[in-house]
Amino acid sequence: MAFTGGGGGSDGADNAHRPGNTPAPTVERNARVTIGDNIFQPVLSSISVGKSIDWAWEGTGNHSVVMKTPDGKEVKPPEQTKGTFTFKFETAGTYDYQCGVHGERMQGRVQVSQ
Repeated sequence: MAFTGGGGGSDGADNAHRPGNTPAPTVERNARVTIGDNIFQPVLSSISVGKSIDWAWEGTGNHSVVMKTPDGKEVKPPEQTKGTFTFKFETAGTYDYQCGVHGERMQGRVQVSQ
């Protein structure tokens, strides 16, 4: 990102440190999986421990994300037709998930590394 200071005065001051010229902080976005009509996109996601994924509903039907953690626990938010579901991955491993409505016809996987 390039920053352009203002003003070009002759006093030699650094314009980047004047009020109003401070660049906005960088916001790290979560990884994203789109939930369409009977599909997760992408089907395979890779992220690091401590990062999150947003599942975003963009189709027209009811879907849910039913996920198994590497230690065998089940994550099961409610079915929905719009909005997002966010999950933060605290442990490395493979997380398989599927739609609670469509089962094995609609699956995905998240590979979480250290």
